[in-house]
Amino acid sequence: MNLSRLVSYNADVRPFHPALKFLGESMSYLELWHCIERATAALVRLGVARGDRIAYLGYNHPQQLVLLFALARLGALLVPLNWRLALPEHRFILGHSEASFLFVDPAFFDHVEPLGREGKPTLVAVSRGPQMPLIGCVDWTALCEQATTQPRLPETGTDAPVLLVYTSGTTGTPKGTVLTQANLVWNAINSVQFHELSSEDRVLAFLPMFHVGGLNIQVLPGLYAGASVTLLPRFDVEQVLKAIGFARPQFMLTVPTTLRLLVTHPKWQETDLSSLKLIVTGSMNTPDSLIQACHARGVPVGQVYGCTETAPLAICRGRDDALAHVGAAGKPAPHVDVRLVAREGRDAAERHRRAGRDQDLRVERRQHRRDVAAQQHLAAVGQQ
Repeated sequence: MNLSRLVSYNADVRPFHPALKFLGESMSYLELWHCIERATAALVRLGVARGDRIAYLGYNHPQQLVLLFALARLGALLVPLNWRLALPEHRFILGHSEASFLFVDPAFFDHVEPLGREGKPTLVAVSRGPQMPLIGCVDWTALCEQATTQPRLPETGTDAPVLLVYTSGTTGTPKGTVLTQANLVWNAINSVQFHELSSEDRVLAFLPMFHVGGLNIQVLPGLYAGASVTLLPRFDVEQVLKAIGFARPQFMLTVPTTLRLLVTHPKWQETDLSSLKLIVTGSMNTPDSLIQACHARGVPVGQVYGCTETAPLAICRGRDDALAHVGAAGKPAPHVDVRLVAREGRDAAERHRRAGRDQDLRVERRQHRRDVAAQQHLAAVGQQ
């Protein structure tokens, strides 16, 4: 199954149901699918083929999702760039990934202007904005509008790579992590089961989709389930609190930093949170005080533990355990196997079993010594 099936299926069964809401505009599943079809044809006109890497630099935008699904149909890969990085870091990632095109949000035209002068990679303007377009920059909007005929697509299954995400590079330069379509599909299935997502639900997404957390924990699973996803360009505490009021989401994903800004904001107490079934947090340990602040407002806080390489859902804690086990990472996701390994390479369970046996043996030896000492004491008393 191709990753784009997440959208095409819902375009068939619930064509007019809202798929994405962005800056006051709504896009149904059928409209989203038509955008993906036009984007696929436009990519073919650009010469994009199976295995090609296409980079994206910009805030959250529906076009990033359209691009991802269109690339999946062609067997190509999306390389989302962290917009917080400096140009030298972007240069490294673009060169290392061998990206042939860089899709750019107009807000970053000034940032990539030196790349435009160099002509590599080819720049593509994601949307039209007030900023002046760069010399030689492809107008993506016009290209999609001109794309009418559907090309013949290669056979692309879930084993094909579709996402190349660069990690933070804490021990040197950023490292590229390749995720296949199967990784994203099974991650979506795990998340739908974990969140108990349905087509009647609404998801509020504001974490950056250049990270697997922002993209894969709720956005793609929401589209898989046929839910409605309200997408904010980026995190802004007041905009998020306002969106909770008008979007009425059942689910939203945070990290401890954004959660702290939310619960300490003066409008937190007056915001109507009654629609929320679950707030999910992860990426680092979440202080109990933040969890309790949400629970005090009647909103359970779930946890997600994972990494870029796990797409990222691996261990999670949902609504049922949120109050009972505050701060715990949770249990393995439905289709995830977890192995705990000690430093010396043995399974941690085996190590604990061995430690338990050693402890039992030590107890038996101590008891044996006590018994021998007692018998010797009794023998000495008898001789007296």
